[in-house]
Amino acid sequence: MRFADVLSQNPIKQTIQNQIALKSPAHAYLFAGARGIGKTTIARLIGKSLNCKQRKQGEYEPCNACTSCRDANNGSSFNLVEIDAASNRGINEIKQLREHVKYAPVGDTFKVFIIDEAHMLTTEAFNAFLKILEEPPAHVVFILATTEIHKLPETIVSRCQRFDFKRISIAEMACYLAGIAEKENVQIEKEILVTIARRSEGCVRDAVSVLGQIVTLGKDITWAEASLVIPRSDMIKMEEFFSCFALKQAKQALRIIHELYNEGVDLERFNIDFIEFLREIFLYKIIGDKTAEPPQEITDAVAQLSGEEVKRLIKICIDKIALFKNLYELPQLPLEMAVIEFIGETTAAGANLKQGNGHTSAPEHAKLPVMPHPQETQKESDNSPGVSLNISEILSLWPQILGKIREYNHSLPVALNTSVPLRIDLENKRHVLYVGFKYKLHKEVLDNFENRNILEEILERSTNKKVSVKTELHEDIVPLQAPRQEEKCIEEDFNSVEFLVREGFSGHIVEE
Repeated sequence: MRFADVLSQNPIKQTIQNQIALKSPAHAYLFAGARGIGKTTIARLIGKSLNCKQRKQGEYEPCNACTSCRDANNGSSFNLVEIDAASNRGINEIKQLREHVKYAPVGDTFKVFIIDEAHMLTTEAFNAFLKILEEPPAHVVFILATTEIHKLPETIVSRCQRFDFKRISIAEMACYLAGIAEKENVQIEKEILVTIARRSEGCVRDAVSVLGQIVTLGKDITWAEASLVIPRSDMIKMEEFFSCFALKQAKQALRIIHELYNEGVDLERFNIDFIEFLREIFLYKIIGDKTAEPPQEITDAVAQLSGEEVKRLIKICIDKIALFKNLYELPQLPLEMAVIEFIGETTAAGANLKQGNGHTSAPEHAKLPVMPHPQETQKESDNSPGVSLNISEILSLWPQILGKIREYNHSLPVALNTSVPLRIDLENKRHVLYVGFKYKLHKEVLDNFENRNILEEILERSTNKKVSVKTELHEDIVPLQAPRQEEKCIEEDFNSVEFLVREGFSGHIVEE
């Protein structure tokens, strides 16, 4: 291994290479950054290069041929010591280290100590180590590596030369992996390499490990083989999926989800990758980040959406993942609901724009209208603890409340139709309505902050009293009324395309 073989981290490499060439290394380095991006590798190269016997004046690369380099490569060098702070974290180990550094290196110029996961040291160990850093022997170089630099005491950080390692970009990683595959005489599709790079989240070690598993499958790797190792997330389908959002093609978007599901694509992974895909488009739209420039095939689709619309789509996708995180048997549901919500809202906004004489207005369902405040005397009277709201009033108003909610949210009434208002308590001079649900999935819909806020606003309008809402789960409750025909499918075929389209656009089935 040579400095030239280390991927990226060029500013860090340049500084350290100059110090090695001038034979003036720092007495202590601190390498911080995510796992698997080259911290320990560069630390070993420093130790190897400083003691290389065939390295000429002004050079920095180790020869990898002399006795010192071979010992370092084999892990048998007495002058290049690696310490795992996770298992050697106490004060006794640091005391032993303090005794060790007193002795001069045998046959070499420097003794290099690499302390990996340095943040795992105890407070007492850090205090003991501080004494060594304050008065280091001239022949000793310490290199601390950590993934959690915030856990290191400032007294330690201030006595080291600090280098912050950056994550490897997807493009760099994919190119690096392609080079490895070429050396192994393995043909592998570019999309697979990009997927590995994206899944590794900048960690070279993870990416190389996954590639190593894949290349054992043959010399000509397609998705058929690669999917045995990594869950597939189809980039071409992802671009088509995004275009459906941009062009408001809900039916086509739902068809793509159905195809991905039938092809065995990991939809949970696809959803996360789609959010990352949207993030890159958002950066391109907002700040013109050329590294995030979208593929040529979807340039027109990208132009159809504003930066704010892309941001809203990202939020919707994240919200749907959180909302349905426990519904493992329906992995397609978060994507389907994101399609319905985003395209339904955008279509409604466009309709409002056409009706408003060319002036842009917010979607009608985006927020509840601001109601005029009652007179102060009335407000004090209604909300005072002496005037109590009882559950019978809520029960009589419940069908009317559900009807009003449907004007602003199409999916919330579906969940509420299977609920029952249980009781009203007075807590801290405020009425609290407890709503019971038979199914956890329906309860989680109302637990969503935005949905709960809609219900509380409509309750206030209907009762002229401030009402908070809390939810409870009861398996034996019976709904107050039979769900409307189009809402029965929440239990019968909640994942069907017909239901999702009908609920999203407040439509009904027309028989031809």
